[in-house]
Amino acid sequence: MRPPVLPVNDNAVVAERVRLRVLAVDDNAMVAEEVAAMLSAAGLEVVGPATTPEDALDFALHAALDAAVLDVRLRDDTVFPVAKVLQVRRVPFMFLTGVWSAVLPVEFETVPLLAKPFRRQALQQGVWQLLAGPRA
Repeated sequence: MRPPVLPVNDNAVVAERVRLRVLAVDDNAMVAEEVAAMLSAAGLEVVGPATTPEDALDFALHAALDAAVLDVRLRDDTVFPVAKVLQVRRVPFMFLTGVWSAVLPVEFETVPLLAKPFRRQALQQGVWQLLAGPRA
């Protein structure tokens, strides 16, 4: 017996079927919860959300992940150590930022960047592109 064929354009159905896990990281708890809700609405399983650099790093090191959405600034620090772990693990990620003056290190210049405030559709589309793309 063959498994059912899933609709090609129904990302939420695909995500729920295969349980795609996306790490959400933002130091603002309200924004983190909003990002998590947007990802859940797309049928994705949210890991976190992490609101501290320590929690984000713990998830990046130990959680099963398919992708990640990372706020560039975490309190008085950056998310770059977390991003480096994700690169080593070959987990695709994108950055969120409300500060356009944020300078990305050279190794992250090609990482997708979504400006805050953003629309749900833009976040969801960005994550789907990460999930559809090749692993680094």
